[in-house]
Amino acid sequence: MYAFEDGDGLVVRSVAGAFRIDPRHDATMRRVLPRLDGAHDLSALLGGEPAAAAFYVLRMLGWFAQSGLLVARPRIPAARIAPEPVARDVPLLWLPGRGALADALAGALARTGLAVAGRGGLDEAPPAGAVRVTCLDGPDLDHLDAAARAARAEGAAWFPVFPFGDAVMVGPLAVPESGPCPRCVLLRWLGISPTIALERAYHDHLRQGGWRLHPPVPRPEAADLADDLARAVCAGLGGPRSGGWATLLHRGGGDCEAGPVERHPLCPDCRAATASPPDDRRDAWFDAPLPLASLGARLRDLAAGPGALTRLVPPPRGRASARDPALPAVAVGRFAVPDPAIVTGRQTTWCHGSGACLDEARTVALIEGLERYAGLHPGEHGLVAPYEAVADRALRPTDLPLFSPAQYAEPDFPFRPFDPAEPLGWVPGYDLSRDRPVLVPRTAARYGVDDRLLGETSSGVAAHSARGAALLNGALELVERDAFMIHWLHRLSPPRIDRETIASAASRAMLDAVAAGGYAVHLRDLTTDLRIPVCLAVGTRTDRAAPALIVGAGAALDAATALARAARELYAATLHVTGAWRLGDPLEPGAVLEIDDHAKAYEHPDWLPQAAFLWASLAPAAAEGWRAPARTPVPTPVPTSLAPADDLTALMARLAERGHSLVGVDITPPELARRSLRVVRAIVPGLQPLGFGRRIRLGGRRLYEAPPRMGAGTFAQSEDALNPVPHCFP
Repeated sequence: MYAFEDGDGLVVRSVAGAFRIDPRHDATMRRVLPRLDGAHDLSALLGGEPAAAAFYVLRMLGWFAQSGLLVARPRIPAARIAPEPVARDVPLLWLPGRGALADALAGALARTGLAVAGRGGLDEAPPAGAVRVTCLDGPDLDHLDAAARAARAEGAAWFPVFPFGDAVMVGPLAVPESGPCPRCVLLRWLGISPTIALERAYHDHLRQGGWRLHPPVPRPEAADLADDLARAVCAGLGGPRSGGWATLLHRGGGDCEAGPVERHPLCPDCRAATASPPDDRRDAWFDAPLPLASLGARLRDLAAGPGALTRLVPPPRGRASARDPALPAVAVGRFAVPDPAIVTGRQTTWCHGSGACLDEARTVALIEGLERYAGLHPGEHGLVAPYEAVADRALRPTDLPLFSPAQYAEPDFPFRPFDPAEPLGWVPGYDLSRDRPVLVPRTAARYGVDDRLLGETSSGVAAHSARGAALLNGALELVERDAFMIHWLHRLSPPRIDRETIASAASRAMLDAVAAGGYAVHLRDLTTDLRIPVCLAVGTRTDRAAPALIVGAGAALDAATALARAARELYAATLHVTGAWRLGDPLEPGAVLEIDDHAKAYEHPDWLPQAAFLWASLAPAAAEGWRAPARTPVPTPVPTSLAPADDLTALMARLAERGHSLVGVDITPPELARRSLRVVRAIVPGLQPLGFGRRIRLGGRRLYEAPPRMGAGTFAQSEDALNPVPHCFP
C-alpha cells in the first residue's frame, strides 16, 4: 500500500484499489499505516488510540483485506517460476541504467539466452534494430512518455519496465506505427480500476512529482523479482502477442496479471480508428451468429491482464441460493470505462450474466461488460452538419422522440429544443425497414456522449457475434421499456399472470427462489398494442430486511420466453443483495435524479404505495402463451438460436403494423470487431423511451395514442395528468 495526499485529503492506494481516509481519522491512519508490515499485532497497531479511532482502523483494515490490499502470507519465492530459455529469434535488448531493478533484470534476461547490451551507461548509443528497454526504479510516468516518443521518432521498438506502487508493470512492446504505449496501458488500467477517481488522483500525483516519494525497489527485492520479470519480458516480446502484451507483477504476493493491451482511443500518440466502417449491405444485418461457446473463447483474453476491457469477480454472497440445479448459474464482472475522466465519484461498472452452467454465465457477463464498454466508447466524431443539410438521408431527432414544450419551459431544464439549423454530429446507421443507409444523431447512438439534445441511456444497446442477433435483442429491450413507461406514466394496472400455470420448470424455479427469499412475487402482462409479449416480474416485501421492491422485465416474440427473461432478471436481483445491505432513510421525490436513485428510492417500503398499481389488478392475462414452455430454457442476453433472421423479420413486421421502422447503428470498437463481437444500437423511432430523473422524454405521440389502442379505460389525456412520481425501473 502507498499513502499520498491529494487536494481532498489522505488516500491509501494499492493496485487492488484505493480508499479515501476520513479526515477525522487522518492522524490515526498515518500512525497505523507504517506498522502494517506483518510484524505488528492488533495491540501494537492500536495501542494508545482512542476507542472511536481504533474502531475506524478496524473497519478500514476489514475493507483493505476484503479488497486485497492486505496479504496475510509471505511472498512466494520467484525461483518456482524461473523463465525457460527463449527458443526463438529475439533481437538485441538495449537495457541502460544502473538501478537495482535494471541490474537484476539484465542478469535474469541473460540467463534466458537473450542478448543484453547497454550496461556501460546512458551515454552509449543503441545499435540499429535493438529493442530499447527502459527499466526504472520509480514510477516516473513522464519519463516513460518521453522515452516512448523518442523511440517512435527514431523508428525503434521500445519496452518499459517500471514499479507501479505495490506491483511492477512490464510492457507492452511499443513497435513503430502500431503501438500501444505505456500511456495506453495506464489508461486501460485506469478504466478497469474499481476506484477510478482515486486511481486517477494517484496518476496525477505521480505526474506532479510524487513518484520521487516512492522508495526505490531495494536490491534484495529486485533480485527476488528478477526471474519473474524476465519471464514477463519474454512473454511481452514473443510471438503473435508482440506489440500488445503486458504483465502486472504483484510485489507482495508473487501473483501476476497478464494479457493483451489494445491501443487506447484517447492516447494522443497511439489513437486508433475507433469505429467499424459502415456496411451498407442489408445482408450484413442477417449474418448467422457464432455459438455462444465459440464467441466466449474469442473474447476471453479481453478479461485478462492490466489492459482488460472487462474483469470477472467473485459474485457477492446473495440471499438466494444458487445450488438448485434448476436455477441458472450467475457470474459477476466489472467493465472498463473508455474515458476514465467521466467518473468523478462513485462508479457503477458492474456487469452480470446467467446461464445453464458457470462457463456460459461467465461468457454472458463478459459480453454484457463489453457491450457497456462499447456504448461508452467515444468512437469517431463522423459528420457534423445541421439537420436541414442532411434531411434527405438522416433520421429526424424529433421522431426519436425528444422532450415536450412544457419540459423545455421548466426552469434550468438541462436540454435544449431541436434546431434544424444547428450543427449536430451524425453517425452512419441502417434503416432495415426501408432498406437504406441513414444518418443517426451521434448522441442517439452512444450513451456516454455528453449532450443537451436527448440524454440517451443504454436501452437498445446489445452485443453478439452477428449484427442481426444483437439488433434483435436491442430492439426487444426497447419494446420492453416502451411498455413499462406507457403503463407507468398512465398508471395502467396490467393483467395478472398466474404463477401456478407456468409450464417452464426453469422459470418456476427462479420465481420460487425469489419467494423463498422473502418476497411476494407478482407477474404482469405488459404487452401493448405492438402485440410483442412483454412480462413484468416484481418482488415486494415490507420487513426491511432487504430492498422493498425488485424488478425484472423481458420481451420476446413468444410470451413464455418473455416471462422467462423477466424471471431471470428478478432472480438475479436477489443475488445482488448482500449481508452488508442496510436500509437508508426514504428519499424525497426531488432527490431521485439519476439511474441509481430510482432503485434506491424503492428499497424503502415507504415508496411501495407509489408503485402498487402495477400489481393491483386481479384480471387474468388473456394470452395462453404465458403457460407454454419457453423456446430458450435458460434465457440469456445472448440468443442461443443460430438463425435469428426469421425472428428479426417477424419483429419488423409487428413494428410496421403500428408504423414503426427499425434502425441499427454498429458502434463496435475495433478491438471487439477483431474478435467477432458486434455491438449495435437499436433505434425504433416513435417508441416511448425509458428515462431517469428529468430525462424522461414526453414529446412523442405514441405516449397518448397507445393506451386507447390497448383498450385502456382510463388514461392520461394530457401531459399534466401523467404520473409525476419517479418510476421503479432499475
